[in-house]
Amino acid sequence: MWWASVVAMVLCCGATLADDFPIDLSDIEEITAAQAKQLALRHASMKLNLNGLKSISDSVADALGDAKGSLFLNGLTTISDRSAKSLGRHSGSVLALNGLTTLSDSAADSLSKQRGWGLSLDGVTTLSDKAAKSLATYEGRVLGLDGLKTLPSSTAEALAGRNGSLSMESLAELSEDAAEALAKHKGDLHLNGLTTLSGEAAEALSKHEDRMFLDGLTTLSDQGAQAFAKHATTLSLNGLKAINDLQARAFGQHAGDLRLNGVLTLSDAAARSLSHHKGPLSLNGLRYLSRNAVTALKSNRNISWWVSSFNR
Repeated sequence: MWWASVVAMVLCCGATLADDFPIDLSDIEEITAAQAKQLALRHASMKLNLNGLKSISDSVADALGDAKGSLFLNGLTTISDRSAKSLGRHSGSVLALNGLTTLSDSAADSLSKQRGWGLSLDGVTTLSDKAAKSLATYEGRVLGLDGLKTLPSSTAEALAGRNGSLSMESLAELSEDAAEALAKHKGDLHLNGLTTLSGEAAEALSKHEDRMFLDGLTTLSDQGAQAFAKHATTLSLNGLKAINDLQARAFGQHAGDLRLNGVLTLSDAAARSLSHHKGPLSLNGLRYLSRNAVTALKSNRNISWWVSSFNR
């Protein structure tokens, strides 16, 4: 088959390639255990793109588990528990299995042992609490679960045990109980899929102690703004198009890195309130400001802002 020749060429020519050169074999739909072993051993630190594989045998997974570079297997829709155990030995930077839509408890436990920088499972739509608890033990920097559509409070409680970045970009809503659980998580929290958040949920989530990214929120209640004002580190709310004077007064008391790059305009009172912000503040999406508002923002060197027009 033609793909066998491609693999053979990669295997024989690999010595001339830089260590971080990506090996793109995404057109290959099947591979033998022997070929997988050679790829893993002879191109140890290279990024292997094998996204064309729709399935792999346990013996192929066993061979690929020895790869030392990033491994992309996003074409796989299912893997056996034995294959998951083999891939859990992987120690390259990233292991991406974004085609998986479900994950058994055993597979989750095995994959959580991957020893790289990031584990990406962005196709998984639901998790059992046991699987979530296993994945929370993952020691890599980033755990991607961007396919989760809902997050029961019990699952949130399990994932909150993770110490490291947690990304769940497909969640459109979050209950107060789930927010309270996630607030205990240690590490960056990416929830850019949220489009609405109740004041109570915002109050609970504001107790999270690390960076939060909530760029999907287009509106926020006054209660929510007052709650998030107490958050002490990076808070990204780039989806907000407008904030009222009360919300600006609250955000003016925020002491961390605040990002409001979606806000289109500010009243004079809002600009004055925000000028008291103690940390970095980004307002780079402004379309209109009065001259008084411009003067207020200029008074604080920690504010990064840009406006397309203002009233002279």
